[in-house]
Formats: sequence, C-alpha cells, structure tokens
Amino acid sequence: MHLAESLPPGDENLIVALGRLGNAYGMQQKFTEAAAAFHQQLALVEKTFGPGSERSVEPLRFLGQLAAWQKNYKEAEDYLQRSLDINLKMSGDNNPRAVESLRAMAGFYEAQSDWPKAETYLQRAVKGAEVSEPQMVLISLWGLCDMYDRSGKPDQSQPCWHRATGILETQFGHDSPRLSDSLNNEAHALRQLGRNDEAESLEERLAKIRRTAQN
Repeated sequence: MHLAESLPPGDENLIVALGRLGNAYGMQQKFTEAAAAFHQQLALVEKTFGPGSERSVEPLRFLGQLAAWQKNYKEAEDYLQRSLDINLKMSGDNNPRAVESLRAMAGFYEAQSDWPKAETYLQRAVKGAEVSEPQMVLISLWGLCDMYDRSGKPDQSQPCWHRATGILETQFGHDSPRLSDSLNNEAHALRQLGRNDEAESLEERLAKIRRTAQN
C-alpha cells in the first residue's frame, strides 16, 4: 500500500498498483485488505475517468467476487450488476466484455444453486458470444452444459454437449482427443435419459479416439 500511496492521484501507475495489490491480498485470502485496495482503485478510476467508466468494470467485478466469497450475496450482486450494466452500454450482450460479465453473474448464481438465474445469464452469454466472438462461443457454451449437469437436467445437458462436440469437430477434426470430455459428458447424459444404445455408440467412439491417441 505504501507504494500506491507514494504515487500522485490520478496516476495510471497508481490505478494499476492498487489492482495488483488487491489481487495479491485476495490470493492470500486477506479479504478486508483486498476490498480496501479495490475500493480505493474504484474511487480513483471514477474520479479520473468519471462514474460509469469502462475502467470501473474490473474493480467492481473483483469487489463482487470478494463479497461473494464472504457470502455477502446482496453486496456481491450489486457490484456484479453494476459491472454488467457498464458493459451492456457498449452494444448490449453482443460484446466480449458483456459476455464476460454475464458469465460472472451466472457463476454468482451457480454458487448459490440458483439454477434458473444462472441459466438465463449463461444463455445470454452464449448468444452474445455467437455475435461478438463466435470463435470463443465454446467457453460460454461449456459453462452452460456443465451447469445443466450440476443442476440435474440431462435432457438439456445432452443436446448442449452434442453442440459442443460439433464445434470441437470443426476446429480440431472428427477424431481429435480434444473431443473426449464433451463426448464423455454427452454419453453420461444419455445414460441418465435411458438412451443406452446412443450412449454406447459414443463410448465406443471415445474409446477408439483414446486408443488412436496412445499409438
């Protein structure tokens, strides 16, 4: 903190230093000190660039995560929503920063097992990524598929993993080992749905991929 305080107000190095300081405290689980650093960073950013600046997104997100880790859920929701609202001003859901904020909101609700809200934000993240960064849509889609697994919805998990496999096939080929996790997850969902013949077919394909990879 002494380094940060030695720099002039509004100095870019001070903003960066406070962010790094907050992250360092966070990794040490010194949540009070981390929050103080991010609060100071946020105040400086807002003073320098104005309230609602895009530069506010990062300290708001970190403050939200810190509050969530301490189970201060109302406070966490407020910070994360403010961060999302700033990103949405650019072009709604259809920009990479908004997609990131949507995933953060989904993660917040997943931590509380609030699956309907988590699903809503993840679906928005998938659609936003489809428009703004289609090459990155798999990140949001993977989170959605995993959420369906953890919330016990194999009927939605199965087609989700099937789509993920299709994207991976396009990127890496039909027999790439990178398909292993999505194929395995889809097979598991099919077993839960009682569609054992389809599951067995995927499991045989997965076994063949793994044998080929070992040779």
